[in-house]
Amino acid sequence: MALQNSWVIRQYDVKLAFIHSSIDKEVYVIQPIGFEKGHNKVCKLKKALYGLKQSPRLWYEFLSKILKAIGFVTLPYDQGAFVHPTKGVVILCHVDDFLALGENEAIINSVLEEVSLKVKLQALGEVSTFLGIEFSLEKHERTGLNNKPIKGYKSLRLHQAKYVRNMLKRFGKENLTPVSTPVQEGVKLQKATSDPSKEDLNLYQQQVGSLLFLSTKTRPDISFAVNNCARYMAKPDKSHFKALDRIWAYLIKYPDLGLYISDNENIGLLGFSDSDWANCLMNRRSTTGYCFLFNRNLISWNSTLQHTVAISSCEAEYMALKEACKEAIFLFGMLKWLENKLENKLKPLGDISPSKTVPILTDSQSAMKLGENPEFHKRSKHIDITYHFIRECISEEKVKLVFVRTTEQLADGLTKGLNKTKHNALIEGLNLLRP
Repeated sequence: MALQNSWVIRQYDVKLAFIHSSIDKEVYVIQPIGFEKGHNKVCKLKKALYGLKQSPRLWYEFLSKILKAIGFVTLPYDQGAFVHPTKGVVILCHVDDFLALGENEAIINSVLEEVSLKVKLQALGEVSTFLGIEFSLEKHERTGLNNKPIKGYKSLRLHQAKYVRNMLKRFGKENLTPVSTPVQEGVKLQKATSDPSKEDLNLYQQQVGSLLFLSTKTRPDISFAVNNCARYMAKPDKSHFKALDRIWAYLIKYPDLGLYISDNENIGLLGFSDSDWANCLMNRRSTTGYCFLFNRNLISWNSTLQHTVAISSCEAEYMALKEACKEAIFLFGMLKWLENKLENKLKPLGDISPSKTVPILTDSQSAMKLGENPEFHKRSKHIDITYHFIRECISEEKVKLVFVRTTEQLADGLTKGLNKTKHNALIEGLNLLRP
């Protein structure tokens, strides 16, 4: 949205965020060492402190009141995002870290000056790193809404190269031999037969946790590999550690791969859904994978184990489509809400009008027929009613299913390990680039 409208992106930090909000209950603490006043006495808190369980909630409530008082409204689809419809400013907040997006820096400053009357804000300038994600911005000059030349961003690349190198050093994986894929094709993990030591268990869980943060933020190319290893966090063995080493070895070769977002043509929202039937040898459940592109830019993806066993590949694909349907409705609603609230400040966001449906591409014609035709009762009467949610979405024209060949299925790499050729095609299709 910022790229398409040549908005600026600025970063801010709140100093001592939690102590701005008043405590909502009686809480007492021991006197600070060196500042004691009398014996057998304790301090009654008036303000929230770091370490209290309720401090984040109190800070959010305090911040919300301030922003709403000056004209902001909360994005219903994400409570950490605030939109000013009149001035066209969007604030994204994570605890005490802010990103402010607007038409120009003057408008952003005018809004945040009012906020700074209540909290201590530090301007950090143009965004470079936010929550461990590095921003690489390419600037250019273009024509704005009023046909005036304005400076904006041509493209944006999100990556976590510094984080990857820090994790490689932390876990001692810097000397592994680089490989071209995060998963060895055809190799499937199995349940461990013996219990790991406490040290091995902690080490495995720390590595998986570090990789999960990476795979869910900027690296969809390792999503399946990490999700596959995460299934065995309770009882890993040598084969599972070997699978982790494969991921680290892949990251050594591609540490700075990241999402590339550009100001593309307005083609709207497009989804891909896929599954790999019964690929988990531990419980024979299938894997769901989906991804969504907005104006050819990847904005959402997921790779996860299905909750129940599917008795056919058609059923597995059908269950995957249900998850993709839920995400499509969420993304469509959010984009449409933003377009309505900022209609005078934004160029059209694409083909997301209420009369249009979100296309979801699948390579399973049988799952398409099952979703579109309720007459297949004998084949689907055993399927849980929640998975027939997709039929309702189709009948209400919220989504439409479109067939795509397996070779063009972008979600394929989110359900299984691929060979080098297919994996490189996945990276290209998802628009992941190096500097």
